[in-house]
Amino acid sequence: ESRRFARYVICMGALLSNLSAGMLNVALLDMANEFGYPVGIVQWVITVYLLTIAVCLPIMGRLGDIRSKRAIHNAGFLLFLAGALCCAFAPSLPAMLAARVVQGIGASMYQATNMALVVSLVPSEHRGRALGVASTFVAAGTIIGPSLGGVIVQWMSWRANFWVLVGMASIVWLLAQFAIPKDRPTAKAPVD
Repeated sequence: ESRRFARYVICMGALLSNLSAGMLNVALLDMANEFGYPVGIVQWVITVYLLTIAVCLPIMGRLGDIRSKRAIHNAGFLLFLAGALCCAFAPSLPAMLAARVVQGIGASMYQATNMALVVSLVPSEHRGRALGVASTFVAAGTIIGPSLGGVIVQWMSWRANFWVLVGMASIVWLLAQFAIPKDRPTAKAPVD
């Protein structure tokens, strides 16, 4: 039962990462108005986040093998949280983009290790189902993101999107500290 809970906590990271990508799409116009840039430039807020994740995924996966998947995974939530907090207070678009890079690095840390952690918590005959559940959380984040972002922007400010992410990342990090069992490094060679 505790392993099942740990799997759901791990899956929350997949949801959180995709939520962060999707919920800002509807806030781009408000950001463009506040920062005084065209929407085409402000779209980099989303692009730089996704690009950072894509570039860092292999590195973070390797670091998870060398250090510990749990350590890299859980540290990713703190970095993601710090990036979201900086985004909430960003005084300019360049500051926002820098904070989104930090957020993307954090997201890549828990994305690169989440499937390996899920697999380590289930017997081989249940892996397909466990990975299917993890994929469902990915899809849920993608689906929920724009709707949630739209509601937040309509009733509050675009900055409130980041406060929601800060709150969610804090809760998931705390749960991950207690729920995910410690693992051992599986590789000794340094990152190439």
